Order: sequence, then structure tokens, then C-alpha cells
Amino acid sequence: MKTSGAQTYNDAISLSAAVTLTSTASGNITFASSVNGAQTLTVTTAGATIFAGAVGGTAALDSLKQRLVALPARDEVPCRAAIDAVDTYRQRGGAPTPDQIDESLRTYAAFVSREAELAKQHAQRKDR
Repeated sequence: MKTSGAQTYNDAISLSAAVTLTSTASGNITFASSVNGAQTLTVTTAGATIFAGAVGGTAALDSLKQRLVALPARDEVPCRAAIDAVDTYRQRGGAPTPDQIDESLRTYAAFVSREAELAKQHAQRKDR
């Protein structure tokens, strides 16, 4: 689905095929409930991607990708490592603590910020 604004999905989602969601005007893409299914979910926006529910809680996603609109597709940021970490906790009979989830999100956010800064620097060099 492609829109120029925000997208909000209030109900639980079970993917039965690969899904790509795009906001062309920096709109946030929000998942208010769980997202499950052995498929690929690709989210493209310069806004925030918000997961308020469990991701892969009952059926792990094959992959979760976020693309920043300002970056070329080759700078896609895969989130497979985060999904694998949750699977590892589940296999050990537990779930990640809120602190562990927060640390993962901070690490991911720092990575995305660095990538955005590098893209900005690259664009400035191209303009010279």
C-alpha cells in the first residue's frame, strides 16, 4: 500500500504474502497490534515506524525491512537480527525484558541515524 500520509493498522496482522507499505510524505506507519506470519514485511517512510504490539510473537516473520525514503534502496536496513533475538529468547522459554527491547531499539535507531547522516553527507558531496 502506498500513501502520501500516515498509515495506522489497529488490528492484529497475519501476513500470508510479502507486504510492502510506503508513505511518500514522511508519514508514520503504525502497527497498533501484533504482526505475524512467515513472510517479508517492508516498510518505507522517512517518518517513524511504530510497532506497539508483538512482532513475530506467534509466527516469526521471514524478514522485516525498513527503508528510509531519503535513502536509495541499496541502503535497506534489515531487521532480521532483532527477529532472531526474540526467537532465541522464546526458544529458551522466556521473552526479552523491556530493558533488552529498549536497548535493541536504541541500537537500531542509532544505526538508522548514522545511515541517514551518511546519506546526507553523500548527497552534499554529489551537489558540489
